[in-house]
Amino acid sequence: MQRLFNLSAEFADKLQHMSPAQQTYLKRIACCYAIKTAGIDDQVVLQALAELNAGKTLSLTCKQELQQKLEYYDECYFNLSETDSSEDAGKVEFHKARAISALIEATKADSFDAAADAIYEASMTSDNQDELIQQFLKGAGH
Repeated sequence: MQRLFNLSAEFADKLQHMSPAQQTYLKRIACCYAIKTAGIDDQVVLQALAELNAGKTLSLTCKQELQQKLEYYDECYFNLSETDSSEDAGKVEFHKARAISALIEATKADSFDAAADAIYEASMTSDNQDELIQQFLKGAGH
């Protein structure tokens, strides 16, 4: 949650004062954005997103599979960034890891924590985090 405050204190404050239903809506939008932006077409991830959007609780098995995929993409990113000094090294893997992380974060029980962390992770799937936060600010009545 603190990471979102560091990214945009204004938006984090607005999010904190929203109803749980509004927070849940925004975390779902963030996850959809993240999966689309990262270009993920993995069936486990897409099914988890569909279940999240339907208001279902993800099974322990599903959460474990998502965690394994997150670890895989994080490891790929770290390996690529260590062996290739170019700015784009591992960017695709980094974005996929952050998108999956957004889904995992969205499953937290506390609606504010879930939304704040999912939105932060989703923002990391883009090279322009400010643009996404501005869109959320507009949606939050800014």
